[in-house]
Amino acid sequence: MKFRLTLNDSADIGLAHSALFARAITFEEFQDWLYFVVEHADDPPHFIFDLIDWDRSVDTHINQVIGWWPSTGVETDLDALLGVGFVRNLCDSCDSMSREDAISALKSNADVLKRLRILMPFVDWDSEVPRHTF
Repeated sequence: MKFRLTLNDSADIGLAHSALFARAITFEEFQDWLYFVVEHADDPPHFIFDLIDWDRSVDTHINQVIGWWPSTGVETDLDALLGVGFVRNLCDSCDSMSREDAISALKSNADVLKRLRILMPFVDWDSEVPRHTF
């Protein structure tokens, strides 16, 4: 399986990290995704294994682990990712926007959820974020 995990094409690691940052996924789901990459990628980069061992209790950022900031490759609507977090009840408050505004952003950019469904097929998205809703 082909993943976009390189400095020049980091859309997949960028989306996974952005989803974690926006609380659209849990750290455990991020870790599950890393294992998914190891199992399904043709040749996973070494930093995937470094991220598996990432101790988030220490004040480190992903760029300190992998050596660069991943990008989603497109304008990912972080507000929409925050909406996913609210719908999944992983996020109960946010200083920058209300729950209603975040969910509205998700409804306006449902492609973000579509990309997450493809990136992390092991998450039971349908039970938490029904397809007919977005």
